[in-house]
Amino acid sequence: MGFLKKRSSLKTKEVQAHETHKEKKRISKPDSRRLWVTIAMLAISAAVIFLSMYVKIGVQGNMSDATAASSVTAATVMACIGTAVVSMLGLGLYLVFNESRVFKSTKNMLIILTLILLTTILNVLLSLISGGYFSAMLIAVILTAMLVKTGIGYPVAAVCALIAGMMAFPNEENWIPLALAFAELLGGYAALFSLKQKFGRMAPIISGIIGGSVSAIAFMFVQAIILNGFENFTKPLIWMLSSGVLCGIVATGLTPILEITFDVATDARLSELMNNNNPLIKRLMIEAPGTYHHSMLVAALAESAAEQVHANSLLCKAAGYYHDVGKLRSPMHFSENQRDFNIHDTLDPTESAERIIAHRKDSVTLLTKYKLPSDVIKLAGEHHGNTTVAFFYNKALRQAANPADVNEADFRYKASRPSSKEAGILMLADCCEAAVRSIKDPNAESIEAKVHEVVGNIWLKRDGQLSECPLTAKDVSIIEKSFISTLTAQYHERVEYPSLEEIEDAKK
Repeated sequence: MGFLKKRSSLKTKEVQAHETHKEKKRISKPDSRRLWVTIAMLAISAAVIFLSMYVKIGVQGNMSDATAASSVTAATVMACIGTAVVSMLGLGLYLVFNESRVFKSTKNMLIILTLILLTTILNVLLSLISGGYFSAMLIAVILTAMLVKTGIGYPVAAVCALIAGMMAFPNEENWIPLALAFAELLGGYAALFSLKQKFGRMAPIISGIIGGSVSAIAFMFVQAIILNGFENFTKPLIWMLSSGVLCGIVATGLTPILEITFDVATDARLSELMNNNNPLIKRLMIEAPGTYHHSMLVAALAESAAEQVHANSLLCKAAGYYHDVGKLRSPMHFSENQRDFNIHDTLDPTESAERIIAHRKDSVTLLTKYKLPSDVIKLAGEHHGNTTVAFFYNKALRQAANPADVNEADFRYKASRPSSKEAGILMLADCCEAAVRSIKDPNAESIEAKVHEVVGNIWLKRDGQLSECPLTAKDVSIIEKSFISTLTAQYHERVEYPSLEEIEDAKK
């Protein structure tokens, strides 16, 4: 298709300067206030972890000693401080160098640290009952993977395993802390590896069972190596298996609560939104069937393209379903819902543009009212960027006695340009689907030409609608090919079936 070659030849100095500014903005230092908030959260978390370990060790030691002071020695206090500092400092450094976007997100850091502290406190309470063998760490590991990112679960598992190992003190069998930490680490990694979206809401339970089983088996073998036998392992096996199951159940119960509390669009939540029984989807099907069909096609286009450029395909699909729900306010103002009468023939171009532009704000309002995830709402609000409603702007120019009197701002969307890969993909999918639908007799050649034209115009035009999202020229080329493939399959030529009369005549 020569898209990359065309882009290179057409790039102006203005575009190059804009891209240089964009790159500088991307590598600029993070907001200082947000950085200090994150550092403060890490420090507070370290303090809470230290106090939890100190209390747990002191209480457990006090069960056999006259005073807690006899069991909590200076060395133990220093070990608790060291564990708390190393765990939080290590987590912070890992995120800074490997997951900077997560580190810069106050919401994500709050989720991660809240889960770590929750499991630490639960460990204090429950390990006293189980003798140190019960661990709630899988709650933090599973929920971090589901609410933030799967990859973040691995450092969280390491932090929780370190804390769980430290909490095994004091114990007459001095090898237990190391064995427990090793077993918990393997169990956490196994839980993450087995956490699959295809299991739906049962995924945390299955993950917890597998993680608990791996922890129990690992602990048993470490015990066998150190003690040269498999004696006295029944109790820890039972507790570890039970903790895995219970952690999975608790994580399942907490997931919908935390999704709403922290406003997170998990895969499970997004999948539920795409149920046709959702009130907004049902309204689209009944009140604006043309918009419903358009939305389904946009969702399919966006999902397929997102998979190929490593964007969030499920978020793109869900946003595709809901991006135009604002059209429910006046369905007949939009061509896909019109039949024999076009209401815009009776309206001034400015009025027509005002009604078209308003559907973006109406979509955001409706989605907010129905409490959809903010990620979906943001994509719906950005999918037109601040483009101009070209058809009615040109109509106004043609009708005006003096074209200079026509204010272009009256025909422009009042919104932000796409700021993420997903928003950029949704904009391209929406424009390409509408453009291809306007072709009278679509075929492979006309679809390819139209998609190439639309994508090229959006990517190269002077107002730079995709200048603020991280899509590259290579990404856009891949997206274009994906759109052509999907739309060609959707609008493929069909064999014309013979009439009943022709069939009867053929039988004679």
